[in-house]
Amino acid sequence: MVGTADGRTALWDVTGRTPRLVTATAPTGHAVTGLALDRDARTWVTATAEGALRIRRGSDGGDLAATDLGARPTALALSPDGSLLAAGTADGRVLAGPPDGSPPRPRWHKERVEVNTVAFVGERPELAFAYDTTLVHLLDVRDPAATARRSGMEHGDHIRRIVASPDGRRVATAGNDRLVRVWDAATGDLVGAAERTVGADTVHALAFTPDGRSLAAVGHDGALRLWDPASPDPLATVTGPGGPLNALAFLPDGRALTAGEDGAAPVWTLDPATAATAACTVLRPPLPRAEWSRLLPTLPYRPTCR
Repeated sequence: MVGTADGRTALWDVTGRTPRLVTATAPTGHAVTGLALDRDARTWVTATAEGALRIRRGSDGGDLAATDLGARPTALALSPDGSLLAAGTADGRVLAGPPDGSPPRPRWHKERVEVNTVAFVGERPELAFAYDTTLVHLLDVRDPAATARRSGMEHGDHIRRIVASPDGRRVATAGNDRLVRVWDAATGDLVGAAERTVGADTVHALAFTPDGRSLAAVGHDGALRLWDPASPDPLATVTGPGGPLNALAFLPDGRALTAGEDGAAPVWTLDPATAATAACTVLRPPLPRAEWSRLLPTLPYRPTCR
């Protein structure tokens, strides 16, 4: 699922070696500012800069419902079971409700701020969100009387991204302090070797691998960094074609999907053995040592493909 600056959205089947386009929409003239998909891929939601939300079928991208937020959406999330939709806006509102086309209900508002990120976290998911502040706030959006509260999850500078592990038990946050931290969703405590400095710039996107064991980040330098939050081992860095990367998601088979500003959404194979085999199928041996080091930096050099 991808969105573009001219308002197009497209749904791709990436289960095979060659991606297959399932459906695509025409340009709207308004940039896509948010995309969300539930755990079972039954429902996906798009948000565009003029404030429109569209709910679509996961199977073919057909329209189910539409509504308007009245402001530019800056963040979007679906609960894992697809029963709740949450959005943050440029005018400092957090809204939530069922993804049925009815207007999401305003649940929090602060003037003169922009909501940077929203995510459903925890086993009974609550909504975590952050605006131009160093703290993560939590809100039980299933309870209409609940109010937002401060969590123990904090950075030294503004928080830009919040993501949850597939089981909801861990939360990763990234801030303008260039740190990524991992927290226990139930207690708000840091987990293991949970703090990492990732690159020389702010992280643009974070994602847990499908098994929840590793965490990946992308940013302005165009590299993908992967690590185990429970281990002090160094990060593995995979370089791509270059250019900033603004979005990141994992496919069920463990491959990573990224997107930047060049209109491409490459699929990354992160298993070293699989990557080596793939490289040997398209490159003529012997592969020069410098090219091997660029493509497969974590594997020892083999002068020929066998």
